[in-house]
Amino acid sequence: MMSCELHLTSAELCDRIKGNCGVYFLDGKTMSGKTAFVISLCNGNANAHITTGEKLIERLICNTDNFDAVAEELKDYGIICVEDIDFFGGRPATEQVLAELFGSLSEHSSVIVTGIEIQKRMKNMFMALGGFEYYNKSSEGWTLTDSKGGSML
Repeated sequence: MMSCELHLTSAELCDRIKGNCGVYFLDGKTMSGKTAFVISLCNGNANAHITTGEKLIERLICNTDNFDAVAEELKDYGIICVEDIDFFGGRPATEQVLAELFGSLSEHSSVIVTGIEIQKRMKNMFMALGGFEYYNKSSEGWTLTDSKGGSML
């Protein structure tokens, strides 16, 4: 885990994420600009995919016998955005599956995950993830407040 904070504008965070494989958590209050950032990051990029946590879980449920099928469907996207993942907090098995999926996808893609108090609500997922960067949104921009796995920094 990191000990210092890094402050970035939306443009700087966009540059940091584009072309860098890994898992990036974007945390912020409702209407803080998370979705606007995701849309600007993916706008006009045919190699980007945006979904919600609920739709991703539905995909996983429909493919219960073949977890790899979901990863295979998504792996060719350079940027994968999953919005509102925090609704699945407190469900250890779901958090474990999401950690495995995000870890697998992050080998080939930038995986952006948004929500409110994600780290607090989904502790099991963070313990299972091999590496990530965690940003909080404020009126001044984005602050990198936590990370795991030295290769991402």
